[in-house]
Amino acid sequence: MLSSLANRAYWVARYLERAENTARLIQAYTNLSLDLPSDLKSDWANLIEVSGTGDEFRKLDYKPLEKNAVRFLCAEKKCPGSILNSIKSARENLRTLREVVPKEAFETVNELYLFANEKLDKAGLRKNRFAILNEVIERCQLVTGLLAGTMNQTAAYQFIRLGRNLERGDMTTRILDMGSDLLSQEEQMGAENVISMWVNVLRSLSAYQAYRLSVQSRLTPVRVLYFLLADKDFPRTLTHCLLEAQTCAEKLPRSEQVTQSIQHALDVLNSMSLRGLVRETLHADIDRLQLELLKINDQIATIWFEPHDEQPAKTG
Repeated sequence: MLSSLANRAYWVARYLERAENTARLIQAYTNLSLDLPSDLKSDWANLIEVSGTGDEFRKLDYKPLEKNAVRFLCAEKKCPGSILNSIKSARENLRTLREVVPKEAFETVNELYLFANEKLDKAGLRKNRFAILNEVIERCQLVTGLLAGTMNQTAAYQFIRLGRNLERGDMTTRILDMGSDLLSQEEQMGAENVISMWVNVLRSLSAYQAYRLSVQSRLTPVRVLYFLLADKDFPRTLTHCLLEAQTCAEKLPRSEQVTQSIQHALDVLNSMSLRGLVRETLHADIDRLQLELLKINDQIATIWFEPHDEQPAKTG
């Protein structure tokens, strides 16, 4: 397939996964802020930084208040990573993929965009927030399921899977990074509130039941962290996402360097001391993992998108 089409398929998946997981991130931070003791206040500027949109937020000179932060991440048209812009970008990329993607997928994403354009601006208010964000999450999952159930397992679908898993792994690390910020306040929070925080982290990833079935032991920060980073079976853990991305890459031509980059990220993850992460270096090591994911993305662009803009890529 043409490298330009492969590029769009890859980014359709990334944008949709980004929209879904940004909604999850906002929900998680809202729940965490509600669980904090009354003498502790959540810093909504941290949510902006964790999302990777701090520079854009500061350019607009907004105060880091809850309503401003949530509206910025949901519906700000000047924020490239907002939910609304992610959905819009997915729709525009899908528009040019009608030869390889079922038309129902575009129709579903178009309906999602119309809903987001009308409703997301109202998510700054808590009374509206969870209903609106849940609708976004469910509609994104609908598109993901539709593509999985109706596309041939050709190169186009492998690029979609590749993009989805890299974005999902990245957003899982961002949700964990949000937890690392609150861990710095562990002494003031107390043990019960710390456990509640990690329960909310699991629930934000729809992982609470899977964690209970897999770990079958008392919930602790170390066990939650190990599960979300290293478990191979749950679809939103970093290890599972990297292994899925590796499988997709192996089905594509010229994949050796990409699979090596993914393996290096797995090796970096496996070399980390998770017990040490919880207490000392969680934020720094999550940054390290995010840099590894960025390197994989750059490798994908170099191998499959940039050098062959006008040449069809052979399918394996």
